[in-house]
Amino acid sequence: MHTYSRRRFAVAALACAVAFAGNPAAEAGAGLRTRGEQVVDEARKRYLVPDARVKADVDVLRSALGEVKRGRSVAFNLNAGRARIASALGVLGRAADAEAVLAQWAGLVADRARAGSSSYLDRERRFFGAFTTPLAVLAQKYPNSQAKYWLKNTPAQVLDVVFAAATPDLPADQLYAYAYLEGLVDYVRDRIGLGKKAGDPTDAQLRSVSVTGPIFGYDYLGTDRFFLDMYASRVPGRNFLPYDPGRVVLDTRRNEKGTLVESALFPSLTAGLQGEAAMLRRRRALFLADARAYGYATPTRDELVYWTYVYYNVGEFNGQLKKYAGRRRLGDWMAKGEYPNSIKALESWRMLRDMAIFPR
Repeated sequence: MHTYSRRRFAVAALACAVAFAGNPAAEAGAGLRTRGEQVVDEARKRYLVPDARVKADVDVLRSALGEVKRGRSVAFNLNAGRARIASALGVLGRAADAEAVLAQWAGLVADRARAGSSSYLDRERRFFGAFTTPLAVLAQKYPNSQAKYWLKNTPAQVLDVVFAAATPDLPADQLYAYAYLEGLVDYVRDRIGLGKKAGDPTDAQLRSVSVTGPIFGYDYLGTDRFFLDMYASRVPGRNFLPYDPGRVVLDTRRNEKGTLVESALFPSLTAGLQGEAAMLRRRRALFLADARAYGYATPTRDELVYWTYVYYNVGEFNGQLKKYAGRRRLGDWMAKGEYPNSIKALESWRMLRDMAIFPR
């Protein structure tokens, strides 16, 4: 399992893969939105688009204030700022606050000679704080979350496959968080041809991503030990897999520790996510068994999300529960920020939960 991109090999391999046209969305009735489309639409309408529009207005305001502080085009920038304030507050649904915020803006412009003083900087912070978006509030609440970046890089058809691979004991929002943290976001961007430093994909680029071509689990899903999990003696992973593991092609790789691992080349994204889900469900079952065996309380949903990823990312033999049996609670590791990758998974999932964009 990994939380960094293994893209150099994968990009070259994808260029050789045969991609067939296909989209689970086509299975939906005419005029009906798929679940993936619903989530993407809600994320954009309620969070991503308002955040981008307000950011554009705030960028202009910051630039205008910078010009004002230097004594340049003061009257012009004063009026330009007023227009942007009205625009941003309108997007945020806070037009009623316009009078107070406009007064703050006028005060900053009038007192520009005091720019740099502690009192001026405090007023400036309060002024720009008026444009905090719902997405920014969540990002501040969950600083380790990657959900914003993921949602910008989520095609509806990929999310439809996530829903198809999800199960009652591994819901779609959790599988999405784990899969995107393991590299599914890189799969999307690589299929489009976007480098790590490139900007956000366009809607047309997202729609172009195929979900029917083969996918390397080692590169994009973190299924490094797929076959080891599937044929394990303790809770075999194949018990959670809806198809015969023999359908999957063995893909032997040398991981970051120099160890040879038996990963998988899956025939499609659906098969790949089902394989990852089977591994996650197996690791979750192992965690629950260990928690019971060592006398821990029944885990909360947050603890379940966190510890599932500890067992998936760090490994099933991490030994933490046995080592601290009777001395620590399951939430202690979370509270202390231990296992940073699992904290990322937890905070990303919490942010998605608070956004309430996934159907319950």
